[in-house]
Amino acid sequence: MAHYPIKAKKIAVYGEGTKAELTKAHLNIDFRGKMDQSSSQIGRNFAKHIGTVATVLFPLSDRSLKTIYHEIPSQQRIEINTYQTKLTPSKFHTPPSIILFTSPSNFESYTSLYQIEDKTQLIAIGKSTEQEIAKKYRVDFVLEAPTSEAFTALLEQI
Repeated sequence: MAHYPIKAKKIAVYGEGTKAELTKAHLNIDFRGKMDQSSSQIGRNFAKHIGTVATVLFPLSDRSLKTIYHEIPSQQRIEINTYQTKLTPSKFHTPPSIILFTSPSNFESYTSLYQIEDKTQLIAIGKSTEQEIAKKYRVDFVLEAPTSEAFTALLEQI
């Protein structure tokens, strides 16, 4: 943000991490997606929030699925790829018994180094992640809206 100051009249964010960074920079957040909703539902709510005249800039990853973006009419959206998602898997000494995948690229990165054992339980956050995993493995649990309460309940269930 030091190199590219934000000059937008209003700012919307999807997640808590982005909100925290922008708040640290003393920027006001006008819309934040509710984490107990799917990204498609957040996109529909955002479309209602902006109405029919606002134009929205979406800074995206080169691997973005554009779930929220596609809920906004094409004449109201501008897309700019501002960063690249790089797959950088971590090294593990012992295979985990439960793996929580937060995105399709998260799953792709992990499986670029490791096979998933039959006994490993797989959790996907969101439909896109579930669909990517399901191409090769079974998905044991899906968190469509990853609230801390939903995640806690899932861990208690496991």
